[in-house]
Amino acid sequence: MIGQTLDGRYQVVRPLGTGGFGQTYIAEDTRRPGHPWCVVKVLHPASSDPQFLEVARRLFQNEADTLEKLGHHPRIPRLLAFFEQDKDFYLVQELIDGVPLTDELGRGQRWSESRARSLVSEVLELLMFIHGQGVIHRDIKPDNIIRRHGDRKLVLVDFGSVKQVRDQSLVTDGSTSFTVVVGTPGYMASEQSQGKPRASSDLYSLGIIGIQAVTGISPAQFKEDIDGELIWRDQANISDAFAQILTKMVRPYFKLRYPTAQEALQALHGMDGATPATSSVSQSPTLAAKSLEGSQPVSANPPPSTFFPTQVVVSPPAARSPQPASPVATAPKRSGCASWFAGLGAMTLVLGLGLVGLSYFGLTENLFPFLTPKVTPADNGATLLAQAREEARRTGNLENAIALAEKVSSRSDSAEAAQTQIQQWQTQWQRQQDLYKRAKAAFDEGRWHTARDLAFQLPQNPYWNQRANPLYFAAKRKIAELERPSPPPTPTASESPKPTLEPTPTPTPSSTPTPVEPDEPTLEPSPAPTPLPSPVLIPVPTPTPSSPN
Repeated sequence: MIGQTLDGRYQVVRPLGTGGFGQTYIAEDTRRPGHPWCVVKVLHPASSDPQFLEVARRLFQNEADTLEKLGHHPRIPRLLAFFEQDKDFYLVQELIDGVPLTDELGRGQRWSESRARSLVSEVLELLMFIHGQGVIHRDIKPDNIIRRHGDRKLVLVDFGSVKQVRDQSLVTDGSTSFTVVVGTPGYMASEQSQGKPRASSDLYSLGIIGIQAVTGISPAQFKEDIDGELIWRDQANISDAFAQILTKMVRPYFKLRYPTAQEALQALHGMDGATPATSSVSQSPTLAAKSLEGSQPVSANPPPSTFFPTQVVVSPPAARSPQPASPVATAPKRSGCASWFAGLGAMTLVLGLGLVGLSYFGLTENLFPFLTPKVTPADNGATLLAQAREEARRTGNLENAIALAEKVSSRSDSAEAAQTQIQQWQTQWQRQQDLYKRAKAAFDEGRWHTARDLAFQLPQNPYWNQRANPLYFAAKRKIAELERPSPPPTPTASESPKPTLEPTPTPTPSSTPTPVEPDEPTLEPSPAPTPLPSPVLIPVPTPTPSSPN
């Protein structure tokens, strides 16, 4: 292909490589000033079957739309063009001037923790954007992470979702399969190897790269324990906090990983500004119960409405500050009021036991609301929203995704994002439903071309493929039947009776009445009466000579 001009514009300069997508070339854009270089990726479909090509064409169109949308991010290559030529598919993207991360991950060289954290943080920011668009990269590996020369930023390239177009398993016996395995062994999660990638699959791949950076060990050399957990911690000189984050990112079971890139990034940033854990129990001003031997109350500001000035507040051991014990032997002698304090302590103990009893029967919340600890519910809005987006991406059923997103509490930090996403999905869902209804109505009315075109516009995902593909291919068959009958069904045998039945000369009798009447009188003076004078020549006078006189 060297020297060939594609689409009348992109002149191939040299090959760049061959990968899972197909062949990749560097080309010149001959229609732009300076003829800048770009990347041309050539995809050769695995089959020339017309039905396969139709499905591949739809996938290619949808994936090109996805790349166009993602290319607006400054650290993702822009899509410049896409086209089909000679039954091959072409993607033209921006050329990134840089070096792959593979060149930086030298074997046996261990990165510092700060450098590895910077790497993981940068890629997590990209994954937040990508996953937020409902896209999974599916091929996170060092070769697909480029260190750009200009600003030294990391750029993510070669999205694996397009690679499914080249797999023949897309079409099998007229049905469409979406269990195409895309990824690189060693960096690929177990569920992804089964053709069921999730957003956390990208986190797994990034976690593997992080472990590779801090250990200097290739993923192919990682060892596992009996539970499938990677054994690597003793090979890295990093903090336990960072090690825990990497370990959670590469859990074998996807539900044990961070559900979203945002949560992983928050955990990473939390290492810098970590705050000590505090009890979730309400910290209303109360008096803490102490031992009876001369201990002093901690809080001096009891609430004015508190009838009982002493209550027990249970705090986790980690939240308590160590208090020096007061030995009984050195305690000062009790004054004359000691017995009064002892009585007060006994009364407090009785009250405490009474409150425990009321709590057992569930009465303290109603009788003494100020004694009931206020527990703040956990904010799971981000998790619910991530699950909704995963449902939309994986199945395409936006109705189910909307139902999941609606479970996000209005008090959640993710409430605004959830409402924005719901509005977008509702608009898309309404448009998709309208397209399908119009396509089905057109098919029922026999408008095959309209039905085919409308079905083609529906998105490519498992939900709509079950509905749109049968309609699309049925309409194409109807169109083919309409175009096919002209030559084949017209054999001479079928038309032989038609000329016999065709009474084309019959209109001539309709015109005969006008000439018949002038012809009949002309036939009367025909030479037929001319023979009449012949009998006039009969000798009539012959009987006269017979008289004998």
